[in-house]
Amino acid sequence: MRLAIAAACAALLIASPIAAQPRLTSDTFDVKTIGDLVRLCSTPTSDPQYLEALGWCHGYGRGALDYHRASTPAGAAPLFCPPATAPTGAETVRRFLAWANGGAGRMNAPAVEGVFRFLVDTYPCPRR
Repeated sequence: MRLAIAAACAALLIASPIAAQPRLTSDTFDVKTIGDLVRLCSTPTSDPQYLEALGWCHGYGRGALDYHRASTPAGAAPLFCPPATAPTGAETVRRFLAWANGGAGRMNAPAVEGVFRFLVDTYPCPRR
């Protein structure tokens, strides 16, 4: 399973243009901004901490989503409406990176805010 995840993500990262990055350190995992999250989510497969970075990337987004689900009152209008067939984790990361790199000033916004702005922009709900 770990190898399959790594292979899928490797294909994603090889296809994505990635600028040269400094080596990951423990400070890299202290995610505060969208830029911090992008740095982790686009870690090259050649980095010795690639799997840790990828796990942190996926875990950060999943944790934000799980917290949102737990704290949203039943019956509240949804913030975003994902498709019936959920995209893969690798596809979601690819879309997030494209979204983050596609907007001026996004990199300095808080990471958790970026996760939800991405979801709202990518999966808007139909108007009622």
